[in-house]
This record gives sequence, C-alpha cells and structure tokens, in this order.
Amino acid sequence: MTKQYFGNISRLGRCTVGAAALAVSGTWVSADITDDPLLDDLMLTAHVVTKLVTECSNIDARPKRVAQLVENVQKHIETMGYTEADQAVLSSPEYVALIQANAADYMQANGSASDDANALCTFGQKEISERTAVGKHLRKN
Repeated sequence: MTKQYFGNISRLGRCTVGAAALAVSGTWVSADITDDPLLDDLMLTAHVVTKLVTECSNIDARPKRVAQLVENVQKHIETMGYTEADQAVLSSPEYVALIQANAADYMQANGSASDDANALCTFGQKEISERTAVGKHLRKN
C-alpha cells in the first residue's frame, strides 16, 4: 500500500534520488563523481530515508528536511563542478546498485536486515530517536 504524504510517497522517494541526480552546470571539473565521499553519504541518506518511508507505515518523511537534503546534493554537485556526464552516472544502474548495497551494509551494521520489515521499521524508529543523519529526515506518525 502506498502512503499519501504531499502526494505519493513513492514519488517523493523517486524525486529525492532523482533530484539529487539533476544536472547542475559547474565551472571546473573535479575527480570522479563516484569517488566523492560526501556525495556518497548524501545519496546513502536519501536512499535509506526513501526505503524507510516507503516500507514502514509508522514512519514519514520530514518534507522540509528532505528538500534540504536534495538542495545539499545539488549545491555540492555545483560546487564540485561535476559535468552533466558525471551527473548521469548517479542514475546509472551500477551506481544505484552501489548505493543500495552501501545502504544495506549501513542498516545491517546498525542492527537491521533490510529484507526484514519488522527489523527495518525498528531500525527506523531507532534512527529517529537517536537523531542520526538519517533519523533527522524522518518522523514517527
């Protein structure tokens, strides 16, 4: 069942990751976009937030915080001067799979198996309570 939250939450999740991958023109070229630890952290956060919101009925996104996350990704991409070709990598199946694997590792390292719904939602509640980087983008409903 899809939750409604300022529209379809699945759509919000896709928009979060999609907006993070928007093409923003820069003035200089930096290192490989897939080797950017800050960008990886931001994308990992976006993925975990999306997963928790879409799979846990007791967790919602904080729209302003999610919008700020997307803005942070866009600003970082612009600051680093990544090209449109660099940015296209963010929506490639290989990069998405890498972020999904990193998210699964993060959740497992913090006590949740991403394929166990109960453990996943308990993990989400813990993230909210502890005000982690992920938890700050979520709220209990």
